This record gives sequence, C-alpha cells and structure tokens, in this order.
Amino acid sequence: MSKNKFHIGSRITLLYILAMALSACSDEITVPDADSTVPITSMSVFGYSDTIVLTSSSTPVSRTAPNRNITILASARDDDGGVKNIIISGEVTRYCVSGDLGSTQYLSYLSQNPDPSASGPGDTAQSLRLTSLEINIDNLISGCPSGFSFSGMSGSFAATGKNFHGGADTTASFSFSYP
Repeated sequence: MSKNKFHIGSRITLLYILAMALSACSDEITVPDADSTVPITSMSVFGYSDTIVLTSSSTPVSRTAPNRNITILASARDDDGGVKNIIISGEVTRYCVSGDLGSTQYLSYLSQNPDPSASGPGDTAQSLRLTSLEINIDNLISGCPSGFSFSGMSGSFAATGKNFHGGADTTASFSFSYP
C-alpha cells in the first residue's frame, strides 16, 4: 500500500470517528409546535490537498476531480427544533466515445439520514444529523459501455438540512470536472 493511499484512508477513518463524536454531542429535544428557524447545514469535501467547507452563505466551488475518491460529509444542526433529515444529492455526467459515436450517462447520487423515530411536534428528535457520500473516480472512469472509451465527466453536489416544520437550509454547490 502506498504511503499516499494510507494517508487518504487514515483521513477518511478520522472523519468517521469525528462524525461519531459529533453525533454523541447531539442533544435530544422535544419537537416544538412551531419553529421559525432553519437548520444550520454545512458540507465538507475531502480528497484534495485542502478541505472544502460549504454553507448556504458560501460561494459555489468548482474543481478538477482528483485522481482518487471524493468524500463528502454533511451535517445539519437545529438546537431549538430538531433535524428531520440531512441529505446530500447530486449528479455526475459521464461522457464516453467510440469513433464518431458518443454516449452520455447521467448518474444520480443520494445520501440521507432521516430521523427514524420522530414525525412531528411532541416527539423526541436529535438536534444534529450527519450523512456522507463517496464518489469513486476510478469506477466512473472505467464505467463506460463496452466498446466505448472514457472522455470526461462533470458532477455537482449540495447538502440540505430539514427540520420538522418545513424549514430547510441548502449549502452552496460543489462541482467538479475531469480531466
């Protein structure tokens, strides 16, 4: 195993340990009858030399995809109303060619962590919810139909946190292209 791969694997393991620690910091609250605030949602993107952190007030970020996986970790926190769900959603468009023929494939991604026990006012809910998503660049490069060669891809992702009264907060988008 190369040193670089170990480092990336260690970073991802550390992320999951951090996510578990943050989950332990979540308070159980009683969902109120009304909640005029929205959850605070953030999305962190790993796989680059720096960590990209996005919120609803961020400017969208676009990068060239790294030659390895991209890991996205999203969190939503709502201390006065509870978090009903945290969602990472996005799409990758893959382009493949065979001579003069082209093939475009649209691949949808979704990762969510809904509260399984709370449905509304009076129920007990968590104030913090997390979810993650892994984008495997190698699988996307090698996934063209038989007889076609990979020629490029692009993708875009965002995270949305929702509370129990319809309040939602969506991060700015992260997009990538390759090559």
